[in-house]
Amino acid sequence: MKARLAGGAPLLAAYAASKAMQLAIAVLLARLLSKGEAGSAFYLVGLIAFAQSVGSLGLDGFAAYVLPRFRRSDALWKMRQYATLAVLVSLPVAALIAAGLVFERAERTWGQSIALLCIAAVCSASMIYRRIARTAFLSRAQRLRAVVHDTATVSGLTIAILLIAPISTSFAFGVALLGANLLAALWAHRDLGRIVAPVPAGFSPLPHRRVRRVIMPMALPSLVSQGLAQAINRVDVLLLAPLSTIDQVADFSVAIRITFFLQIVPEIVGLIAGPRLLRVGEGNPAQHRQLARVVLRASAGLSLAIALPLIVCPGPLLAGVFGPEYRQAAGVLAVLAVGKLFTAPFNALMPMFVTLGHNRRIARIVAVGAAINLAVGFALISTYGAMGAAVGTAMALAAMGIGYWRLYRSLLTEWRA
Repeated sequence: MKARLAGGAPLLAAYAASKAMQLAIAVLLARLLSKGEAGSAFYLVGLIAFAQSVGSLGLDGFAAYVLPRFRRSDALWKMRQYATLAVLVSLPVAALIAAGLVFERAERTWGQSIALLCIAAVCSASMIYRRIARTAFLSRAQRLRAVVHDTATVSGLTIAILLIAPISTSFAFGVALLGANLLAALWAHRDLGRIVAPVPAGFSPLPHRRVRRVIMPMALPSLVSQGLAQAINRVDVLLLAPLSTIDQVADFSVAIRITFFLQIVPEIVGLIAGPRLLRVGEGNPAQHRQLARVVLRASAGLSLAIALPLIVCPGPLLAGVFGPEYRQAAGVLAVLAVGKLFTAPFNALMPMFVTLGHNRRIARIVAVGAAINLAVGFALISTYGAMGAAVGTAMALAAMGIGYWRLYRSLLTEWRA
């Protein structure tokens, strides 16, 4: 066990570092920019993330399905064609999603707005390509490379650019983000050559038309699940920015980014217990029941320990990390932290749920949460701003947590029978 933990130490360190760097970017934006400009920058980041989740029409998530089939046919180079298809499909979809940038700031010139729209599309395409590269590295058990190329590289490059050339506007941040994403995509493309050969001479850079007609409809379920998950996490993009002010977007964005750390410890617990959780369908049911209980209790206890400071003293924490102008988001942070407590402990058990074939049930749980989030947010945001968005998100997370708890209890009952 100690050997396994020691061997996984670099992976856990890289994962924790990638999350810390994402928070560091938010801190730099809050410290370098005025609150209005920071809100616009967070809006841009949210649009890019949402565009990535739906822009490829599910092809990035579906890569885990096609990759082993390409390998079995001794044609892994087809992943290059597949990645090119996903990137090209995503560009117009991402540009359409990011069209709100054109009208988001009245003082911004049309040229800047169109440039930001293109930046959002290219950054989204970079994220999609790196996600597909991540899948390829995971298939070869190169988990450290997968983590590095997924988020760590682009986050590190963004931080370096912001420190070397401090910015004062959201447009300048968009340019910095574009540079970081292009460099990260180029590195991922080069590194991918270690395991995936280039497309042979004489072959099209895109999959054959017949293959496209088969693959793209099959990828749509991945689009649905990814889009619903983003509907929970990106309410600031979907509703808050259109219905409220850009300052409210800034308040909600800094608060929800701190709550993401509630997920880290349970996910690390899941990484450590992952090999055993992935074998729960084998062996003694009593052992499975005991393992699930231990993992959930450990995740819940650690999540509560992290959440308590966020709930008890959110104001000083926000003011100390992001600046005194964000102290007013204290209530937003407290509400979001309470909501996260309903779902964070179950992050560690997700490998077990998926292994046991409960994907559709999980999708239904997420769909209910997304519907609640959008409905409550639409009703409250116009009046209560960021607090309305936080209440909607917390209610959605509570509903999802109840769904996960019922799934967990049904498994314990099954193993007891």
